[in-house]
Amino acid sequence: MRSVTDVWTVLVILGLAVITVVTRSLFFISSKPWQLPHWAQRGLQYAPNTALATVIVPELVMTHGQLMPGWQDARLFAALAGAAWFLTHRAQRQAVLGTIVMGMAVYLPLHLALGWWKPHWAVLGQGFRMAWPCLLLCQCGCSRGGYAHQEIKRV
Repeated sequence: MRSVTDVWTVLVILGLAVITVVTRSLFFISSKPWQLPHWAQRGLQYAPNTALATVIVPELVMTHGQLMPGWQDARLFAALAGAAWFLTHRAQRQAVLGTIVMGMAVYLPLHLALGWWKPHWAVLGQGFRMAWPCLLLCQCGCSRGGYAHQEIKRV
């Protein structure tokens, strides 16, 4: 005998499938072409830039959920170098690739040679000998716990 939960799960999945098919096929049901208003077309032009900014900006100005404590962060200088490269070379075909290469060319020396933007485990002190498993397994900023975090706490 099936439980009520299984029936509800199946009904929810089928309902979501129907909603998805109907909303995605609305453009094909009509016989006349659809025309978005001018304001909507203009707003959609900015959607990719806005989505990219919402992903990148918090990563640049925050460290582990806190605003950066200082200006010695390799990510910030790499982003500025990459943006400068893109703005000066955007007419060329390989502007995006050049942006990535320029950003990494600035980031790596600052991060590796000068030690700017050390991960949370490197700043916390000598008692964290098990820090590499934490960095490799979770990368969550020590806010959620997990196996690697429990190992670090025992050291």
